[in-house]
Amino acid sequence: MILRKEFSFLYPQIHDERNLLMSDLPQGQSRWKILWKKYSHVLLILYVPFYLTWFFLIEQQMPSDYWVVYSRLDAYIPFCEWFAIPYVLWYFFMIAVGLYLLFTNVADFRRYMWFIIISFSFTLLFCTLVPNGQNLRPAVFPRDNILTRLMALLYSLDTNTNVFPSMHVLGTFAATFAVFKNKELASHTWVKIVTAILCALITLSTVFVKQHSAFDLYCSVILSFLLYYVLYYRNIRLPFSPKGEKNDKKTATDSQS
Repeated sequence: MILRKEFSFLYPQIHDERNLLMSDLPQGQSRWKILWKKYSHVLLILYVPFYLTWFFLIEQQMPSDYWVVYSRLDAYIPFCEWFAIPYVLWYFFMIAVGLYLLFTNVADFRRYMWFIIISFSFTLLFCTLVPNGQNLRPAVFPRDNILTRLMALLYSLDTNTNVFPSMHVLGTFAATFAVFKNKELASHTWVKIVTAILCALITLSTVFVKQHSAFDLYCSVILSFLLYYVLYYRNIRLPFSPKGEKNDKKTATDSQS
């Protein structure tokens, strides 16, 4: 009963697709063509394996004389293993937002995915053309606990290269903007508060676990708001989207006032 209630938002869609597959259509119309038009946005998920392949390829080809990203502020930011928690929550945050939008709002999902595609592709292209990295990781962890061991594992899986701009920060803002621009999610004050706190913690975690320089952080924030202006404020029509599919510029808060 609990699961049935939690996933109740899927019931109308399942019912509609069953009716579409079983009903008779006017002559000249293909139900598969209708389904393709309705679900073409799902193909945007194919960017994920493309992104992962590109990322791991440039990770393997990183030269030793890369551009070292550094800011004077980095010297004043201590390593704090507690930020490993929000740093790891980034993966769940992005997946949760993506799955929710996929099943509830096609237009919002499409805009969310294009934010990721544009920002992540720009980052990968920049890292390919301008190899970069940071030398901020501690040689020895100041403490030995489960969180420092988690960071040691992350360090072994993710090198200190290809850090500018920060995809962790870009992805965080992609998910945050998507939540705040979705009418259903933005209608709940607690969702917006939790999202804002999570956004701040994940963004700060990138510098406190020494995965990124402060320079990565604030440049990524600037890039995120530039993309917000293009994708949300200007509300442009996205590639491969149906005619007339645009997000409402007003947030749920605006619509309720």
